[in-house]
Amino acid sequence: MAPQVNLFKAWMIWMKIAGADPPSVNFPYALALLWKLIMLYGSVHYVIIMFLAIVVGDSAFHLKLEAGLFLLAGIPCSYKHFVFVIRKNKLHEVIDRLNTLLEEVEDVYGTETLAGWQRICNMVMYFYSTQFTMLVVPVFSFFYYIYYWEGVEATPYEVYIPFEKENHIHRVMLYELLSFLGPAAGLITGNIFFGSLTVAVSGVLRKIQEQFSQVSPSNAQFLLHRTIRWHSEIISIVGETNRLLGTVFVVEYLLAMVYICFSGYMLLKVGSATEDVNLNKNIILCIVCIVMPLFYCLCGHVIVLE
Repeated sequence: MAPQVNLFKAWMIWMKIAGADPPSVNFPYALALLWKLIMLYGSVHYVIIMFLAIVVGDSAFHLKLEAGLFLLAGIPCSYKHFVFVIRKNKLHEVIDRLNTLLEEVEDVYGTETLAGWQRICNMVMYFYSTQFTMLVVPVFSFFYYIYYWEGVEATPYEVYIPFEKENHIHRVMLYELLSFLGPAAGLITGNIFFGSLTVAVSGVLRKIQEQFSQVSPSNAQFLLHRTIRWHSEIISIVGETNRLLGTVFVVEYLLAMVYICFSGYMLLKVGSATEDVNLNKNIILCIVCIVMPLFYCLCGHVIVLE
């Protein structure tokens, strides 16, 4: 029987949007499979475009470096997307175990405890979806439209674009947005999962700490038994999550550090020496790469300070 408590509703919604889960039991299988393939292709497509922009053509050095930065930013999103699709069943098993544990916590401490955690999980969802869909994608497209339309340099996208840019700027804009769709879905889905997981684990550990402080000779056997059982289950859940998604963390943070280093070079060296460089995109992505790991920590920190 599935647990009634679910702190991962937002993640499950985005799993459906990303094509990892079918929308519903009655939804046509063929359409669900088609959408999954479209989203997976979108993730690969973005990486392919950036790779071709580096190895094909005779673009200026700073444009090849820009394409390399976009490649570094896109690889973790695409990799995360594929991992969630391939390991979705195992992840659902882990989430069911965690929700079952949270249901026990709710039985002991009341519904208001988990309601507060749910609000923080919703904050994670709204923050990441707004950050990417309302900031990064439109801003990137706007910069391409304003900056490159009158420029003589080709953008990385134009290395592998299926139509001429002249007189088709609206197609270019739509093409860019669709190219970002796959990585965006993978990024948001992964970040909501990690943020919600941090909230849940931090909250349970805080309650475990409270229970240890309440142990007395009269209730020692009961409280210690329950506390040790909760703690063992949390350790097992975190260990299983690390086995399933540990490489995602490594790839994301390693490439984020590399991206920050190269974008700093782009800003300081290339940006000051070359007039036809749009630095806004690099500044925005650099900030995003720095903020993301900090936000994971913030979720748990908020729970601890409650």
